[in-house]
Amino acid sequence: MTEGRMKSTTEEAAPVQMYNLQNPEPRAPREDKRSSRPTHYMTSFHIVLEKETRMLGAAQVMVGLIHCALGYFWIQLYIREFDSISIDYLPITLLSGYPFWAFLFFVISGIFAIEAEKTSSPKLLKYTIRVNTHSSVLAIIGLFLIGLEIILSLMKQVKIVWIQRSGMMLSVYLWLFSILELFLAITVIGLGNQAFYHTSNLI
Repeated sequence: MTEGRMKSTTEEAAPVQMYNLQNPEPRAPREDKRSSRPTHYMTSFHIVLEKETRMLGAAQVMVGLIHCALGYFWIQLYIREFDSISIDYLPITLLSGYPFWAFLFFVISGIFAIEAEKTSSPKLLKYTIRVNTHSSVLAIIGLFLIGLEIILSLMKQVKIVWIQRSGMMLSVYLWLFSILELFLAITVIGLGNQAFYHTSNLI
């Protein structure tokens, strides 16, 4: 009797065990802590600049070299024709050293713009914006000095000889390239601020 009862109890329990093995209870999925973390923090270390920034930087370097060349020609003309120029024409732009200051700042601004586009570094981009801001201010000062120089020479109402005309042409070329540098510097500043604004929206 006891053996029969044990067999009956095992036979009754067996289907229950098979049912548990065939239909296990569903488990709640584990939350992946890594996937739940925000991934936007990666963008704070990488700033996307427009590709035109490198071209603008190269143009700034070229403008700086042109300023240096025009300043060199002005010095040679001033040294050789000092007696003729110093009487009726006052080269304010040359005496202030603007062509060479502009050469230094414009070339540095262009190099910073090129490197900022290559590395996409936020810190380097900040320096690029600052240097281009100084370059734009220097270009405005140069435009004022060149304009003052030409106006003073025209107000004297004297006959302009070829030497003075040559100096005035060099100053006019400096004026034109200063306008170009001002445009380039403002454009680089705008692109840099746009990159910072776009990155701050992603974070």
